[in-house]
Amino acid sequence: MKELGGGETANQKKDEYIMLLTNTISELQQKIEEQKREISELKNQISGYCEEIIRINNLYQEKREKNKDLVEQWNSQHCNQEKRIQEALN
Repeated sequence: MKELGGGETANQKKDEYIMLLTNTISELQQKIEEQKREISELKNQISGYCEEIIRINNLYQEKREKNKDLVEQWNSQHCNQEKRIQEALN
């Protein structure tokens, strides 16, 4: 190729640089789209984990209440047994 006072070579370099920038922009856009998908998946996972934590907490509260009732029942029976034994001994 002929150089027209160095102008053609400068234009080629500009074109190459523009292509490089265009490719870089395309790659970055693809990475952004991948990251958006990944963020969406992570949000869904977090939402699922939050629901599971709520379910586990509710189950814990139910078991805690049931345990509290059983402790009260045990204490009541134990107390009455002690009273009966004391009355029988007296």
